[in-house]
Amino acid sequence: MNTPLDQQLKTWADRTAAPPEHLDSLANRVRKEIVRERIHAVTRGHQAHWHHILYVVAGAAAAFVITFLWFSSNHGEASDGACMASAAASADISTDRLEAAARLVGEMNRLFDENWRWVTESNGDMNMGIARLQGGVGSDTQSMIVRVSLAAKENGGQPWHQVWHSDIVLRSEEAVEITPNHAHENSLAFWVLPLANGSLQVDANISLTSPLRFSSRDSTIVQDGQPSELASFTRGTTHYKLFQTVKLLAADGKESV
Repeated sequence: MNTPLDQQLKTWADRTAAPPEHLDSLANRVRKEIVRERIHAVTRGHQAHWHHILYVVAGAAAAFVITFLWFSSNHGEASDGACMASAAASADISTDRLEAAARLVGEMNRLFDENWRWVTESNGDMNMGIARLQGGVGSDTQSMIVRVSLAAKENGGQPWHQVWHSDIVLRSEEAVEITPNHAHENSLAFWVLPLANGSLQVDANISLTSPLRFSSRDSTIVQDGQPSELASFTRGTTHYKLFQTVKLLAADGKESV
């Protein structure tokens, strides 16, 4: 045979390569399995078949990492429906959860480099957003966790209890839009800027359809790690308070102090 080896290999690869529809089918099967495990990966801007497959497989790996870190860090966390001494307690972030968020940042950086946008957990639903950021991630960008929580109590002196929450791990100075719950059209949008005095400017747009219909759009200055009240309102015989907490995470994946 006089055919060069590289040409033979190319011919063999072309003959045995999986067709595009097969790769699409495989990607769909992997994505469905991720959703079945309550993990949903949102990907954008990856059109090449193999590149897309690699991101889906990395998403599956991230699913296991997120599940392990998040649901093993429930110690000290207020569960939905649990009674609390105050409404603001629903927005407190436990040390275990902060440490899990910091480790999660390190794992997402390892799996996706700069191409992860956010990770969220809300009432047991896990989601993540994967997309390239035009211009890349800024050198002074900081990772953080944002908690949004809704507390409620009935008239007549009943204790406060948490009815909904969402924890979001994201980066500063990046506008993100999130749909945290699979079964509902709840939507969250954030942009956070750390200020020179240690406080943070938070632009938030929160729209809920469950457990009740409510929307809030605010631009506030908050203290790192301190719950801030965004709204207080009454529906029927139930009083509600919406809180937000932002906590910076150090660049090396450890909790900021």
